[in-house]
This record gives sequence, C-alpha cells and structure tokens, in this order.
Amino acid sequence: MGNLFSIAGIYGIEPYGILPFGGFMLKDEPPTKRTFMGKIADYFGLADINGNFAKEDNIQFEKTYQSGKSLGYHLKFNKNKNLWLGEYTGNNLIVSGK
Repeated sequence: MGNLFSIAGIYGIEPYGILPFGGFMLKDEPPTKRTFMGKIADYFGLADINGNFAKEDNIQFEKTYQSGKSLGYHLKFNKNKNLWLGEYTGNNLIVSGK
C-alpha cells in the first residue's frame, strides 16, 4: 500500500460564495514513483483524482466528477503563506487562486 495523504480546504466561486472540499490521495509504490490517485468531495459532487507530484512543491492532477466533467489542477506550495495555491482549467475557463 502507498502513502495516504488527506486534502481539505476552501475556495470561493461566484455566485456560490466560500465552499469547502475534502478528500484523500494515495501515493503509488514504490517511494520513487511520484503518481497518486484519490477522491475529492465538494459542493459539485464526488470526483476521482489522478495526478503526480511534479516536485516537492508542485502537484498536478485531473479531477473527474461522476457526471464526466473534468478539470485539470496545478498547485504550487507558497512558503510565505504556508498554503497550496494554483489554478484549474476546464470547460473553457481558467481559474487562479491568490
């Protein structure tokens, strides 16, 4: 079994306001592999995630909802804010966090 990580947070999107999300990532074995899979639940439903740890401070993953809608995420760890920040793309949009 790989390493298990939890993921949780909030994001803001108009017109819904501030929304929570949470889930898990299971990193593949062996330890040198940088890929993971998992699940995330948010306001819009349950989604599968598959991605990779590009570097220690970068995560990229694809989030696919049960409806088939898919979003691509790229997050970078901001050491000054002690937060993962980034953007997601899909459905002809790009959304960036600050």
